Amino acid sequence: MVIDMNNDTCIEELINGLNMGKIAIDHLVDKIENRKLKEIAVHQRKNYDDLKEKIESELPVWGTC
Repeated sequence: MVIDMNNDTCIEELINGLNMGKIAIDHLVDKIENRKLKEIAVHQRKNYDDLKEKIESELPVWGTC
């Protein structure tokens, strides 16, 4: 099955996915005992933040999502 999405829908889904990833990491990071794995999760959380900020700065209408 092929779903035809317009650009607005794709951007909205991307931001929703980034938000879900950030929330998941926020809920789990304090429970991670392995130092290296915790560092990776924190780094990934930052990457999600950076990408979301880039999207919102280049497409200001999405800054309210």
